[in-house]
Amino acid sequence: MSWRPVLQGESVLARFFVFDRQPGMDRLVPPNPETPLPAGPVLKSEAECVDRVYWYALGRAPTPGERGIAEAALHDPAHPSKPSADGLADLLWSVMMTPEFQLVR
Repeated sequence: MSWRPVLQGESVLARFFVFDRQPGMDRLVPPNPETPLPAGPVLKSEAECVDRVYWYALGRAPTPGERGIAEAALHDPAHPSKPSADGLADLLWSVMMTPEFQLVR
């Protein structure tokens, strides 16, 4: 197996693999139709959603200030018994836009 970089334009780097024989079908890993992890519990409150987002995305609990803002974003006055889907989308976006989440070179 060998690879050869091909420059396209100014910054696109492509890599091609060339095989000298067909792959052995007995050595390939069979696809698994299930997810790698079982589904987590259904989140029923704003606090549970905030904890899940912060622990999964950043590996830490939110600070008290972050928690207050996040729970306010998830609060839906029309449906006070469940978190807002639009608020959750906004929370995910804001967490992913933090420098802590992004790789900065």
